[in-house]
Amino acid sequence: TGGTYTDAVIFDFGADRVLANAKAVTTHEELIVGIRAVLAKLPEATLAQVTRVGLSTTLATNAFVENKGRPVGLLLMSRFDVDEAQLPFRFVHHIKGGMTIDGRESEAVDEAEVRHCARAAIASGCQALAVSGFGSVVNPIHEQQVARIAFDECGLHAVCGHELTSELNFLERATTAAMNAKLVPLIETLIDAVAAAMADYGLQDARIMVVKGDGSQLLAEVARTVPVETVLSGPAASVVGAAKLFAGTDAVVADMGGTTLDVAVLRDGFPQLSERGARIGDFQTSVRAMRAQTIGLGGDSEIDL
Repeated sequence: TGGTYTDAVIFDFGADRVLANAKAVTTHEELIVGIRAVLAKLPEATLAQVTRVGLSTTLATNAFVENKGRPVGLLLMSRFDVDEAQLPFRFVHHIKGGMTIDGRESEAVDEAEVRHCARAAIASGCQALAVSGFGSVVNPIHEQQVARIAFDECGLHAVCGHELTSELNFLERATTAAMNAKLVPLIETLIDAVAAAMADYGLQDARIMVVKGDGSQLLAEVARTVPVETVLSGPAASVVGAAKLFAGTDAVVADMGGTTLDVAVLRDGFPQLSERGARIGDFQTSVRAMRAQTIGLGGDSEIDL
């Protein structure tokens, strides 16, 4: 499911070939409409034999590039100054609370400040929080404390940076946590739509897997809790497909969609992974992913060298 079209393919792994394929317009206001439309174009008898659904999507990537998804507040804890204006989220605030690099408390969390920020985030229209603190991968107690206080104060669920990655760059963890909080409803809606559409054809027992940004897959139930792992899902699936179809071992893969252009590299027949994690536009994350460049350049845009 992409920003413009939803594509469906039935693949026979025993015969190693495509049996059928179809395309329909993605219906953003109600995803299941477009998914049902594309399944209706597939041969019903062949579709009835499906046992596994592999789902890839650019919706997560597009949501970040286009600044969509649910409004998220981000609370940061660090001894260092942070340019809050550079972080593209609804509400960003640097609060008290600090850890040393070896996990010792250097500054306590101010409970009153956290409660005030939680209320301010709600007033700004936020529907979820993300929390990231320096040194939290060694000692996450401050992140956990802030998340608990914010939930107690106004019911905001919080994603903590240490829950998603063990990388030490707390700003990259912050972006990763906030993106995860931002994308949860979007990925839940997509998975629910696919499951409901498959049930229409009696395939409610088919296992649904979601492609991750590094080209591997995870169970749909897990994707619901860590949707940030699906950032670059669509481009990753394209690269894996290109690796199978391309006769050579080295290639540049360019995937032009209606919303973004994604470029990645094959070396010795395998996609190159990013050492630092997925980069979406100008923002670095800690999500394990292919080394791909994603920019907001749609298929009807002007291309220049």
